[in-house]
Amino acid sequence: MENRRCTVVAVGDLLGKLDFCCDWCGKVYKSLVRYHNHIIYTHKLPVPEHQWFNCFHCPRSDCRFHQHGPGVQVFRQIGKLRRHYQERHMTGLHTCESCKKQYRLKSALVSHSCRRRQPPISDSQSAIILRRHVCFVCKKSYQHLGALQRHISCSKHGTPDTLTEDRKDNRNKEQSLLSNKEFFATHRCPEQTDRNLQCDRVSFSKWSLESHSMSSCHLQAEDCRFLVEMEQLVRGIDDGTVQDPLLLKELSSLLPVLRQIQDSDLEIK
Repeated sequence: MENRRCTVVAVGDLLGKLDFCCDWCGKVYKSLVRYHNHIIYTHKLPVPEHQWFNCFHCPRSDCRFHQHGPGVQVFRQIGKLRRHYQERHMTGLHTCESCKKQYRLKSALVSHSCRRRQPPISDSQSAIILRRHVCFVCKKSYQHLGALQRHISCSKHGTPDTLTEDRKDNRNKEQSLLSNKEFFATHRCPEQTDRNLQCDRVSFSKWSLESHSMSSCHLQAEDCRFLVEMEQLVRGIDDGTVQDPLLLKELSSLLPVLRQIQDSDLEIK
């Protein structure tokens, strides 16, 4: 037969906030099992066998869960018994001012979603505990962030410009090398190419913006013409059509400078 260690929990342990405080170090636990494990493994103290309860009973003598019986549910955790006592045996003390609905716990009153429009909750501590999301314009609170975002979008209480107006002043501004326009996270360069096409490339960093600004799509017409002539000259040297000794000597003297420029471009990339 199952080894049961039963106990009838006092009413005071079923009301308010349920905590188990260590008498030696002051740590607080919400679970009785974790509290016992803390005593055993941290303080190396044995827990008396009579405290290893695995069956909790309701303190109300007229309740069917006060003792064992046929078809009676057994509460293995004190938290479940606490919920049973608060839902079944506590009288409604907290009333909603809008819908007049009564709740046995103040936390249930704060968390309930009233169908009628109600003023914002003045209990800031309860709102913090329940992690409420509050609109900064109308002070209306929501349990979920998605509901607050939908409220802001529908009521126009906050637009992207309004929400980020203060943040824009704190961010570091960068500047395009060609168009001389400031940008924050992204930048659309309005510089015109030689094909008269507007560049809408989005740069997510300063490095990518500089690399794009120095790319071939932003070269002027004379720059493109110079590159074409240089490419033809190199091809002529390779196939032997260009044999001018003075020109070849001049190009050989420029070779170290060209290599230095190429190395600097690789470092930037």
